[in-house]
Amino acid sequence: MCTDRRRVVGALPMTVALAVALWTPPAFAAAPAAAPQGGEQGRTEQIVSSLRESPIYVDPSYASAMPEEQRRELAEDIQDSGVPLYVIMVPLIHGGAWQGDAGELIAAVHDRLGVDEAHYLVTDQYGLEGEDITHGSQDPEHSAFYAAMVADNEADYDGAVAARVERAVEVTLSGEAEEIYDRLSAEALASAEAVEEEAAEQAAEETPEPSEEEVGGDGTALWWGAAALLALLAFGGAFLVWRRRARRPSPIASAPVSHAAFDNAEHARLDGLAERIRADLVEVGERLSATTTGDRGGPEAVEALRLALDAHAAAGAAYDAIGDGRADLADAAGALVLLDVAEDAMARARALDEGRVPAEPRAHCYANPLHGTRTTRTRWRALGERRSMEVPLCAECARRVNSRLQPDALRVEHEGHIVPYYEVPAEQSVWSATGFGALRDDLVARITRGDLSAS
Repeated sequence: MCTDRRRVVGALPMTVALAVALWTPPAFAAAPAAAPQGGEQGRTEQIVSSLRESPIYVDPSYASAMPEEQRRELAEDIQDSGVPLYVIMVPLIHGGAWQGDAGELIAAVHDRLGVDEAHYLVTDQYGLEGEDITHGSQDPEHSAFYAAMVADNEADYDGAVAARVERAVEVTLSGEAEEIYDRLSAEALASAEAVEEEAAEQAAEETPEPSEEEVGGDGTALWWGAAALLALLAFGGAFLVWRRRARRPSPIASAPVSHAAFDNAEHARLDGLAERIRADLVEVGERLSATTTGDRGGPEAVEALRLALDAHAAAGAAYDAIGDGRADLADAAGALVLLDVAEDAMARARALDEGRVPAEPRAHCYANPLHGTRTTRTRWRALGERRSMEVPLCAECARRVNSRLQPDALRVEHEGHIVPYYEVPAEQSVWSATGFGALRDDLVARITRGDLSAS
């Protein structure tokens, strides 16, 4: 399987390199016309028009997944509740309409819908995206946000999308979305602790009893050893309770450090991301190899396209690490970030060539890039730290940071422990050193020079 992956991806750098070699300023080939903005606007208006009639919009590609009868019953439940909830089921892909970003779609729809307060559930590449827009509220309700996470986690990010949408609607309308999410987190934590406890008991049963000579004739050493162990466990338990209350982990991140269930889930998630990365590498590579820039964009457009090519090659390097079994979840997240860098740089080159002002590149959530690019610059001072820094964070991570809680960070294994990726020393991880590009703008250059294999 690893060999097949490298065969698919390995051919791409040669293709795009040939495209670069053919650029000879100022006699560049004319760039193909960019996708007309009117198409995206037209689709947005179509969705808005439909939502004014029914709170559920289902793209034709989802018609079989959400039958008409089920759609109608769900819409009636929403309308009867009086909650301004809107469900949008459309295929979102990188480089497509709304940049493949559910946040972009929600923003476009909300601007045209003409309502002050609304809750949105949108299907995206990962599962469901929930967003709550409550302007001016002193205590904003995040019902759709938590409901989306509940539905996806209960289904383990798998299963029928209609069932997950139905569950997310149910949780949103319940008025107890955050409480349900907290209960789900607590149950996941309890289940993981039970697995860990069972493993510890099994290990204890397999440990031979010490001989009388080893513990002393009267058993005093054994008694003191047991007392010390109980004291240590009591202290450790109190410390863990304090840490868990401070962090309020999500169901995904709440598993203990080292046990088979966590390892299996991590490998499954990594495999799923690897398949997505493989497909995106091929798709982005094909568009890159077909992209040229005219002389209107000048050297700046050429440099942007070169960055796109380098970022694509760097993403391929991260993907190869996954295929070789050397990678962890951070490498998969890094590959996706680098693909977004390639997309943004390619869009910049096209905009410059067409005489348009380029859009700002997207910024991924510093705490966990898998949270996406709907971020805001947030001042963060970690617990126990006097220094603070300003980093892009998603809405939930920003909320936690502003509440003096730890964000839901991307976690990796380091020296036998599972820690937030940014706690790995910078010299041992290119992702930690750059914050996946949030701290420094030389992420692509570092991987190109080989920092990924050195870390």
